[in-house]
Amino acid sequence: DKIHTSVERKGLSVLSNFLFGPPKLSRNLLQSKEFVFCLAATTFDNQDQIHLKSLFAVYRNLTGRKMNCSRYGYHWEEIGFQGTDPSTDLRAVGLLGLLQLLYLTSKPQLNNLKDKMYSLSSHKTQHFPFCVMSLNATKMVLQALRTDRLNKLCNKQGDVITVVNEVFVATYFKIYHIWKYQHKTIVDSGFVLKDVETALKKNIPSLIKEVEQYIQNPNISQPSKCKQSSSSTSTSTKHDHFTGVSDLINNC
Repeated sequence: DKIHTSVERKGLSVLSNFLFGPPKLSRNLLQSKEFVFCLAATTFDNQDQIHLKSLFAVYRNLTGRKMNCSRYGYHWEEIGFQGTDPSTDLRAVGLLGLLQLLYLTSKPQLNNLKDKMYSLSSHKTQHFPFCVMSLNATKMVLQALRTDRLNKLCNKQGDVITVVNEVFVATYFKIYHIWKYQHKTIVDSGFVLKDVETALKKNIPSLIKEVEQYIQNPNISQPSKCKQSSSSTSTSTKHDHFTGVSDLINNC
């Protein structure tokens, strides 16, 4: 099947997008954009050691256990998959969803955030499926990429994968922030996801600034909105928080 990396527009929407829409993605980044969608279209393969090692690493990173677990079993529900076989949940966003889970749980700079998120996911009343929620964040980022809302950031940074990872972390952080401080429960999940989708459509750079502010100062209890003065982080410093998917694959 053909991988759809953009949205087909017709009629007035074509003119509207041309006049008021986001900029076109730089030609030299088109291949990287397609690579992201290829990852999302790649299904989990039990015969692929990269796939298996990535999945087991996510489990170890979240539980703190040093030994690999069984490929199938109810222990996967412990980290927020919906059943005994995580590959079932991965179908919607493919290998990209798994690699972004690995990214979130492996980056030292994100350890504090990951621990806070995972702790909240097992809260007595505010619990939610950690991995499934992460896959929802990946799905939102893919839609933002498909509808060209990441083009400006990608062109500015000259890198699609870095931006995709930045926006993924920012998206999941927004979910976590709303969930924690607005005291949401699992019955509110649909509304929370819709609110975050709306935020992604309005101001992606603002979401990124929020999570950067948290990474710099995890003791901030409610970084609801970043003030302009707090965005003193240079572009080069910001990139220290993120690595490419290829680095994660090589380091599995």
